[in-house]
This record gives sequence, structure tokens and C-alpha cells, in this order.
Amino acid sequence: MDDFQNAEIWRRINNLIKVQNLTQSSVSTLCGFSPRRIQNLSGGNRLPDAIEICKIAKALNTSVEYLITGKENETKKEVLDLAADINSLPPTFQNAVRVIIDQLKALSNPVR
Repeated sequence: MDDFQNAEIWRRINNLIKVQNLTQSSVSTLCGFSPRRIQNLSGGNRLPDAIEICKIAKALNTSVEYLITGKENETKKEVLDLAADINSLPPTFQNAVRVIIDQLKALSNPVR
């Protein structure tokens, strides 16, 4: 990858760190790295290896795909949006949604 792509990956990582009110050191620790690992990598504009980027993505509750490409996993986003919509409903409606889901599951998996 070229320097621009490296910088974009680090921009996304550092933005997620900022919006989650974390520090590079705390994310390094969450990943099981030395406290300065992320700082050393980003300061040198060096990419983390495959295992490191997986750990960073997990610590930041995002996907490796997003860190590398900047594109969200649309299916995951849709599921999270749907879950948020359901959670915003009154409890009786939430229960009704659960009943409907259970009924749909039963229809799609008929007992033989």
C-alpha cells in the first residue's frame, strides 16, 4: 500500500479512538500490545500486520474491512439499525416483534 492508503487507515483508526473516547495506549492494551505499539506504528505510518489489524478492529468494535477500505459492512449496519429501531419501541411492541420473529422461524423450519 502507498503512503496515502496508510494514512487513510490510520485516520480511520485514530478517528474511532477519538469518538470512543479512548487513547492509542488504551487500545494497545486492549489488543494485548505494549502500551506504545499503536503510537509507534501510526507515528511511522506503518501498517499493522494482519493479526494486529484484526485485534485493533475488535478493540474498536469495527471490521477490518472498514479500517482498510472505509466501507461499512452494509448487512451489519442494517442489522444494528433494525435492532436500534426495535429497542426504541415500547416493551409490548418489542414482545410482539419477538413473537412475529418466532412465528416466521417456525414457518421457515417446519417440523417433518
